[in-house]
Amino acid sequence: MSGLTGTGLVLQDNGGNSLPITTDGTFAFTTKVTGAYAVTVLTQPSTPAQICTVTAGSGTAHANTTVTVACVTQYTITANVSGLAGTGLVLQDNGVDNLSVTTDGMHPFATAVAAGGNYAVTVFVQPTAPAQSCTVTTGSGVANAAVTVAVTCVTQYTISANVTGLTGSGLVLQDNGGDNLTVTTAGTHAFATTVAAGGAYAVTVLTQPSTPAQFCRVTAGAGTAGGNVTVAVNCLNVGIHVFVANPFDGTDGSVAAFNITASTGALVAATGSPYLTTATDFGPTALAVDPSGAYLYSANQGLPLPAPHPTGAGISTWGIDANGVLHPDAVVGSPFASGGIDNSPDALAIDPAGPYLYAASNDNPTGTVEGFSLAAGILTALNSQVEGNVPFSLAVDTTNKFVWAPNGNDGSIGEFTLTAGMLSVPGYSGAITNPYAIVVDPTGTYLYITDNIANTVQRFTYNAGSGSLTAHGIGVSTGAGNGAPTGAAIDPTGSFLFVANSGTGKVAAFTISAVDGSLTAVAGSPFTASGTASPNTPTAVAVDPSGQYLYVANGDAGTISVFKITAGTGVLTAVNLAVPCVSSGGGPQSIVVQ
Repeated sequence: MSGLTGTGLVLQDNGGNSLPITTDGTFAFTTKVTGAYAVTVLTQPSTPAQICTVTAGSGTAHANTTVTVACVTQYTITANVSGLAGTGLVLQDNGVDNLSVTTDGMHPFATAVAAGGNYAVTVFVQPTAPAQSCTVTTGSGVANAAVTVAVTCVTQYTISANVTGLTGSGLVLQDNGGDNLTVTTAGTHAFATTVAAGGAYAVTVLTQPSTPAQFCRVTAGAGTAGGNVTVAVNCLNVGIHVFVANPFDGTDGSVAAFNITASTGALVAATGSPYLTTATDFGPTALAVDPSGAYLYSANQGLPLPAPHPTGAGISTWGIDANGVLHPDAVVGSPFASGGIDNSPDALAIDPAGPYLYAASNDNPTGTVEGFSLAAGILTALNSQVEGNVPFSLAVDTTNKFVWAPNGNDGSIGEFTLTAGMLSVPGYSGAITNPYAIVVDPTGTYLYITDNIANTVQRFTYNAGSGSLTAHGIGVSTGAGNGAPTGAAIDPTGSFLFVANSGTGKVAAFTISAVDGSLTAVAGSPFTASGTASPNTPTAVAVDPSGQYLYVANGDAGTISVFKITAGTGVLTAVNLAVPCVSSGGGPQSIVVQ
């Protein structure tokens, strides 16, 4: 007997003659044999645990026989597990000894390791429900004593993207600059790689979708994971066409059409643009795109002028082909009667619920707002209501319940409720000197109206039941000098408001507070849109449907300016400040993006 340090060793001969051993040395079994012997270990020693091995322990006795028993100390390998919250954790030692762990604490492996032997503890199966990542610290080495290795478990959180509005193909999202996620449909999609509790995530768009071209924005895409995270990704179509109404171009006016370069927002004139109108469609002043995208509507001045000009105003339907080329009076009945002999439509607004079209016409000292139903480009008159003095613009709320018409000559704002496209008798709000342009934010909470004399833009809220307006605060200046703010537009995210100052050829840009809708001037505002001031012809603005680009119609300059809208700040960067949009004569008065 050699190497014995533990207690409880029991040897056995021939399966029955037991011999307890307490020390090294030579010890005789009590029962002698005349034939076969077979010495085995019945009970291995403990305290410390040892493995005792018999050498040449069996045979036939022809004389007194001594067999060799050598003991080697065994050391327990224990895992000290902390942070475990999931289920299913399995550890492994030396690639064979599996240990299932369900709680924090000390957990020994079943198989001890002989003194001087190797141990190598690894995670064989990570826990789930919740998913965790368990890490072994100093999990391998040589056992010269009992070994305890640390196993620390950290909860892993799933990072997902809730994608809305996706119609294009090829969208690729990325988390933390490396985990790519290809998305083909709207819905919630999880990244393959989880993030440890307290770890950072940063979801961005790696590749924007195409066919059709779209621009996807990530909202609150970065942070620290304190649970499973779902970030919002909203995709909007990039504009495909820009249309401009030029009432003073040539003899009878014109409408210009452009194709948008999706990657830059730059404009390329459609074949044949600008399209000179005839006396029948004299003086196009306002534009609206049919919800189907197949038709463009132009409101024509139709002022009582000498022959061959008509004496009545009208609304013309233009056909739009895939290349942005326009076809005048594309449906039977175009132009459609609007207003009377002494008034002309100056503003159009689309209500997609019907769809319906509304036109604001001037007949000083009063005006008229008319409603039309739309069907394949054909307008059918519904009803009209007498309005205040000279309505220059129209706005439909996001729930399609109200229409508002600011009246520049009497400081009032007409308020209409809508029933299947029919207009109610208007109510009125005031609190603004010379209201001109009106826009509604996409959330349907705030309206903004420019004051053409005070050179300000005023914030309003409206009553959800009646549509009546309430002014908030003092109007915010749109810039130094004789700004004369006219056109206004809000980006589709409701983050920025842009106002055209026709008197200075500049564009004021504001951030819109998500808390109360208040306006704060963007750094660098107002931005120069044209080298030629345009005091006589209103300057209009429009944002493309994806919210990446701003298009400005530069009044008497006869050009369009193209700006890139900087995400997050609203700062405008010029793409092209002078895209020609007329053949001769005066410049644009209205601009829309499809």
